[in-house]
Amino acid sequence: MSDTSHSQEVDPETGEKLRDHEFDGIREYDNPMPAWWKRSFWATFWFSVLYIGYFHARSGRDVIDEYDADMQIFYEKQTAELLALGEVDEAMLATFLKNKGAMAEAKDTWSKTCVTCHRADGGGDIGPNLTDSHWLGKNSLMDIYVTIRDGRNKMPPWGKKLRPDVVMKMAAYVGALRETHVAGGKAPEGKPLPPAPLPDTRAGAAKDTKAAGDAPAAPESDKK
Repeated sequence: MSDTSHSQEVDPETGEKLRDHEFDGIREYDNPMPAWWKRSFWATFWFSVLYIGYFHARSGRDVIDEYDADMQIFYEKQTAELLALGEVDEAMLATFLKNKGAMAEAKDTWSKTCVTCHRADGGGDIGPNLTDSHWLGKNSLMDIYVTIRDGRNKMPPWGKKLRPDVVMKMAAYVGALRETHVAGGKAPEGKPLPPAPLPDTRAGAAKDTKAAGDAPAAPESDKK
């Protein structure tokens, strides 16, 4: 039997065409791939091509860019709502301590503007150690906010370079560094102060007497 005639051989029981190869005595049916399978294959293939071209060739915004943009809108809206409540105060600044997004933004700002003088972990270099119990000024969130905004001694007034909401978030971030006592920190400067109490930010709640030393510490990756 020729190859052509053999390729046309069919299974007498099912009437299905048989392939002209035999594997360990087994003959396979010569059926094409199901149409749904081929459509699925080509759909995933072209989707992959478009996905790689759009996201990895940088011709479009990736999901991280979109997330960052959405979060920025959220932060700006949140800050506007806070500022609409009135003057910046201790309670307003304390709300940022529990806001992971705000603290992440403050950490990024810290890494760009503050590490030269205060180190990544806040342990101090040119500037003072912000993780001990000694302060050149006062240690409440509001005092820290005013220092960042208006400057102190050789420290520039960051309120002229940073958005108001960023200054607020930075005050909360520095507040979270208080009393963390990182290893290898600069020798104490200024006078020792007791931990500043944090206000309770819940509406109608009693005033919180929790010490700032119990506040969320700076991320572990910042510590040495």
